[in-house]
Amino acid sequence: MKKDKLKDENTMPYRLISDEEYEKFKSKAPYNALDFDEYKKKGQVFINSSGDSLSFLQCHDIDSLNEESLNILKARFNLNTEDLEGKFDEATHGAGKEINRICTLISSSLCAFLHFSNVSESNPITINEIEYNEVHFEVKNKVITNSSNMDVVLISKDENKDIKTILFLESKFSEYLDLSEDKKDISSKYDDEYRKFGLFKKYYDFDYDFDKNKWVLKGNDNREAFFEGVKQMISHYIGVENFINDGYESIKKINQDKLKPDCQVLLGEILFSAWPDEYKNYEEEYKKIYEVLNSRENPKENLIVLKNLLTYKELFEDNKDNSKILNEKIRKFYKYDI
Repeated sequence: MKKDKLKDENTMPYRLISDEEYEKFKSKAPYNALDFDEYKKKGQVFINSSGDSLSFLQCHDIDSLNEESLNILKARFNLNTEDLEGKFDEATHGAGKEINRICTLISSSLCAFLHFSNVSESNPITINEIEYNEVHFEVKNKVITNSSNMDVVLISKDENKDIKTILFLESKFSEYLDLSEDKKDISSKYDDEYRKFGLFKKYYDFDYDFDKNKWVLKGNDNREAFFEGVKQMISHYIGVENFINDGYESIKKINQDKLKPDCQVLLGEILFSAWPDEYKNYEEEYKKIYEVLNSRENPKENLIVLKNLLTYKELFEDNKDNSKILNEKIRKFYKYDI
């Protein structure tokens, strides 16, 4: 996207949210999963001109967006994370242009950044009995003609700082609530790759939509599901395969000499599970995705797909050791027990 166009889109006027608008937003999904009452009272929540998005930023001026966004998040959430600026730069300057969204209240990039940015050797996080002590954001892997951007990448090191495990995570806050379409536009270039997964044997169809004049991915039983998630996870799998094939080079900060020969690479997905019915729907879809990904022809031996979805709640509220990574401001904002 050209800078001038991007600037026009992000300098749209934001204004303080009114009491009436606040009451409306806080009672409906996805905003009902957040506690932003404190910020509303302090005059720190702004609404866009379309009346459909809330932000901590009043003016999204692309020329000052980076410094302003980081300062806002530091102030709102008392952030003092080790190498905060470096992690923020990773999280916001990938191909996904997350800098444009990270200060919106329901941003997935904000959710991932606030939850994982404090991970370090002094603040490790444990997932499925593996302790991770390094984090990266928006790691770019090549996929056919495009790229896949992994929201969060966690690294587990042993006492000698040798890398034992790398976990790639796709993160979603509320995107999976959208079941408005029963199919997903997709490039025909993926056809051969999809067939290598046996994608069309049980659960999915790859068909031509003459109304859209595009190829689409859909369920073979006309079910409603978040098919964008299906597409993303398959793209991520191909991207992680290429990451292994290319010698782990897409994470620039990895010390290649510290990679253990038997380093295990994991791929999974983490969701904010505040909406039980919609979460259950996508959890059922993830089971299909898991089966499909594990049907891959000639898979990499050290690439493992997590069998179950992860949730922010189980990692950061139910797990009391992990919950210590989050300060009180973050736990309150996401309505965790404080």
